[in-house]
Amino acid sequence: MAIARHRVAARATALFIPAHNSLPNGRASLELNVAARTADIALAAESRLWVIRADVAGSNSKLTCFGCPEIVNPEGDVVQEARLEAPDLLVTNIDTEKQGE
Repeated sequence: MAIARHRVAARATALFIPAHNSLPNGRASLELNVAARTADIALAAESRLWVIRADVAGSNSKLTCFGCPEIVNPEGDVVQEARLEAPDLLVTNIDTEKQGE
């Protein structure tokens, strides 16, 4: 949260979170996605920033990542989310005119 406060003080509009949430096969679960989404929603709403998370998706013989890319607006609404375990591209318009109202 300290990073978000620092970015708000610097008049940032968005906070980008690059992630690599792969876990060994058998330990990966959708619970990690739920936890990441819950944290992103809280961070966006509390800091009044857009939160944009990137993540890998897929699996191989050792690792699995369901992928939890998403875009959360400053009100804490998920406006875009990626498909599970699939390559995806998320796009949205960020209206900086309304930011901070």
